[in-house]
Amino acid sequence: MRDRRHDILFEPVTIGPNTMRNRFFQAAHCSGAGSDPQTQTGTRWTDGGWAVVSTEYCLDSPDADDFPRLRPRPWDDGDARNLSFMTEEAHRFGALAAVELWHCGVLSAGMETRHVMPGVPQSPNADGGVITGADQMDRDDIRRVQQEYVQAALLAQKAGFDILTVAATSTADIPYTFLTPMFNRRTDGYGGLIENRTRFHRELFTMLKEAVGDDMTISFRIGIDTLGPSHGLRDAGIGLKGDGRAIIESLNDYVDMWDLNVRWFEWSEDAGPSRIHTENPQAPYMVPAKNYTDKPVINVGHVTNPDAMAEMIKTGHCDIIGAVRPSVADPFLPKKIDEGRYEDIREDIREDIGFSKSLPRFEMDGTPITCTQNATVGEGFHRAWYPEKFDKVTNVDNDVLVIGAGPAGMECARVLGERGFRNVHLVDASSEIGGSMKYIPDLPGLSEWRHFVDYQKIALDKLSNVTIILNKEMTPQDVLEYGASIVVVATGSRWAHDGMNGFTHAPVFGAGENLAHVRTPDDVMAGGSVGQKVVVYDADGYFMGAGIAERLLRDRKNVTYVTPFGKIAPFAAKTLEAPRLNRTLRELGLKIIDEHILTAVEPGTVSIAGERGGESTVEADTTIMVTQRNSRGELYSTLNADALALEAEGITALYRIGDCESPNIVAEALFAGDRPAASEVNGPNSSGCVRS
Repeated sequence: MRDRRHDILFEPVTIGPNTMRNRFFQAAHCSGAGSDPQTQTGTRWTDGGWAVVSTEYCLDSPDADDFPRLRPRPWDDGDARNLSFMTEEAHRFGALAAVELWHCGVLSAGMETRHVMPGVPQSPNADGGVITGADQMDRDDIRRVQQEYVQAALLAQKAGFDILTVAATSTADIPYTFLTPMFNRRTDGYGGLIENRTRFHRELFTMLKEAVGDDMTISFRIGIDTLGPSHGLRDAGIGLKGDGRAIIESLNDYVDMWDLNVRWFEWSEDAGPSRIHTENPQAPYMVPAKNYTDKPVINVGHVTNPDAMAEMIKTGHCDIIGAVRPSVADPFLPKKIDEGRYEDIREDIREDIGFSKSLPRFEMDGTPITCTQNATVGEGFHRAWYPEKFDKVTNVDNDVLVIGAGPAGMECARVLGERGFRNVHLVDASSEIGGSMKYIPDLPGLSEWRHFVDYQKIALDKLSNVTIILNKEMTPQDVLEYGASIVVVATGSRWAHDGMNGFTHAPVFGAGENLAHVRTPDDVMAGGSVGQKVVVYDADGYFMGAGIAERLLRDRKNVTYVTPFGKIAPFAAKTLEAPRLNRTLRELGLKIIDEHILTAVEPGTVSIAGERGGESTVEADTTIMVTQRNSRGELYSTLNADALALEAEGITALYRIGDCESPNIVAEALFAGDRPAASEVNGPNSSGCVRS
């Protein structure tokens, strides 16, 4: 049973002509699934207890096409039929279905229509690798765009959607450029005073209401503050207590519901990754904004704690709990709260891996939608994976040995246990499970990453057929004699001491193991000694090099950051951490030498070479190599090389998973643990890495 304090979360909410059965709203985001009914990821929430499930943003017309990004689109009857797959699933489980319509203006590539993009005069924009521009909309353009919204709304209604959201989600899209002084410099009836700048929207909402009638809820997703220095649009934008309030008051009678947030010059200020933002970072804006309207208000506050959710409702912060990343990490979040299964919640760690929960599959860089907590996301159609249900094995009497309790090993043992194997033994040489995730949360700003191991510990402890054995280093002979018929090797990886990297494809001269002046992240996080003058050599480009540098700076070390890249931690741009991370490191006094490789290391100094030539030296008591990770695959290789020994001991299947196969991000290690456990061991895809 749920705690009574959370009863308020399950009260119905009236939103115009519709009623939500509770206060949980899975909000629109980017999954890259498009309109294909077989890949729509919105269907993964339908039986999780959500009152509303949403599409990702839908392109309202061919002019809004932002190809090569793949997005859903209500452009014709075929699209409506495809999108109806999602609405039917939502209604089957008692949820309402929401569609978010977006016209991205200058961000549209227009590669299908090749029209001049409507919007405001802007210089060519190479966003996403496509050079685009826009011209001032005349009255004919305005009417055409409004009619395109209406046509899309009618098709969405035909598809069965209950809620229609107009999105003003970036400072470049059409609805927002009308509102923002920086972009709206019109001198006609659509520019100048705020009542003129909201005219486009009053006309649009009137047309939409006339078109769809009294069946659909009309919602406006709008940023009511564009923030000040040093993150936002400053005086050229929208301030909550000025234009933000005026926008709400001007349009309040035209909408049934408000979906409020802050808008960005830097997207990270809205998305709020945990490394740079606390939970629910927009509360200072949302609390006063709620007082400006009598309509229901959604706030996507990046909250997974039901106590915090209930407090948001009780204090008048909002009426509806919006969720994107928490709904990806755990599609069953509302149901688990309702049933009082709090310990079973996969808490989102807000790491925004590669925008990986928001700009993923078939995106311009090809990154699939991923999650560091939920390996099944995006895999429902491809592999028939389900996050809470597992096919039971037929060879239940086989015993399984999983060697290595890092992300891949923990996930593999958990899923194998859920599938019903008689005995699953998870063995690790360390004194606790977690692998690299034991120490990654100790880096500055990454404390929420502890939720990863916390969830695995609780889930594994609940499985009576899973046994965890610690402080045991397994040799090949130990494995052969163990008595398990299925063996999974998940021994992970370690950072290279020799500086081998993907730029020079060679070690760094003078670097190596057992040198007091050379360290790796493994050494530092394990408590290895570090001198006062430190060089962090980052040829990895993700969170580790910058995280180690920040930790040492906060320990008052003198840190020089050397990298072959052109910027600090370039992958942080994809996780939306880059702007604040860069400012923080510079404010802490980090010395940065970019576009340089490390050529030699010796006690007291390192030698570096610039990309355009020129060599120099930097004083260093300690050099920390954040270069590449080497797989710890020796155990697997030895076992795999002796097929006769495996057969003699009754080992019918041998796997290697995770970093010991190929070092990668934590989300991919999680997926690697799920893959054999969910679909290859005693499953339809049991070929490939299985020996029998």
